[in-house]
Amino acid sequence: MYKIKNYRKNTGRGKLKGWFTLVAGDFEINGCTHIEGNKGDFVGLPQRSYEKDGETKYVSVVWMPDDDRRFAFQNWALKELEKIAGVEQTVEPQDDDIPF
Repeated sequence: MYKIKNYRKNTGRGKLKGWFTLVAGDFEINGCTHIEGNKGDFVGLPQRSYEKDGETKYVSVVWMPDDDRRFAFQNWALKELEKIAGVEQTVEPQDDDIPF
């Protein structure tokens, strides 16, 4: 069973909406992010950065290689964030949704 705790809204500018801790059974994963993407909000799992050839690179600390499980987790987490933080989901309109 998953649970979200310690949600902190980002008060600055940018696409980062907030941070939270994901509780999965006996494990807690700190540093999860709630991000506003071009095609809607998504949840980022923790990453660490490093320098290589003068560029900052990022590598995931936690990864879900199974697409079905990852998408199910994303959907669940976004619904929970909406309940916890009153976060409205940003969804890009489809062509057939245009009212004119």
